[in-house]
Amino acid sequence: MMSVLCVLALNAQASTGRWTLVTQREGVRVYMAHDDDARIKTFRGEARIALDDFSALSAQLDDYAFMASWLHMVSEIAEISREDPLRRQLHVSTRLPWPVENRDITLEMAVSQDPHTYAVDVLFRQSRTPLPARDGYVRMPFMNGCIRFYPLAPPDMAVTYQVTLDPGGHVPAWLANLLLRDIPYFSLRRLGRVVNQPLRDTARQAYFRIPPGWPGGDERGRTVSASRDCPVPSIPR
Repeated sequence: MMSVLCVLALNAQASTGRWTLVTQREGVRVYMAHDDDARIKTFRGEARIALDDFSALSAQLDDYAFMASWLHMVSEIAEISREDPLRRQLHVSTRLPWPVENRDITLEMAVSQDPHTYAVDVLFRQSRTPLPARDGYVRMPFMNGCIRFYPLAPPDMAVTYQVTLDPGGHVPAWLANLLLRDIPYFSLRRLGRVVNQPLRDTARQAYFRIPPGWPGGDERGRTVSASRDCPVPSIPR
């Protein structure tokens, strides 16, 4: 169900023909699907990235310092609560350039894997029970999005990073569009540089199936751990 919802989110704007390619550099393509003066902004980044160990995605999604290290302009990610290994509530803080004030938001994040394509989808949206905004931060009133890791022939995977948001507060339209062009571009570039680096915490269990042809996989794909205890979640409602 979650993977289907992520596919719908990734295809929704594309079906309207509104996506505009705004930059293509060093293997990263960035699209936008909004008017320059629109309050709600939507961007998408696409890239092909080499991943040595597919099962490492589990540990990487559990290492919030690692996630913040490649998500451009994200300064901190903190876990508030966790329903199970695949569903959690996070507080995300951003670090934006002067004169824009830093933003924060509380997000619900859910992870799933398509049983046929082995694509891993990370779906997030603003929380139904948000924490108060941090002092000195502007609360973003709306955000949802999806990060998709789609395995190709090893070791390549196609990564799509799409977000729709209302940044809140006052941000000049020209600056907002500049920032939203840079966020997916630098995020995916940085992910390509760090995705195969060893993590500080490698003790966490993996909970994705390894695609056939990848190290550790077989013809059926192998459940690396605890999938029976981690059912595919539905989108938070």
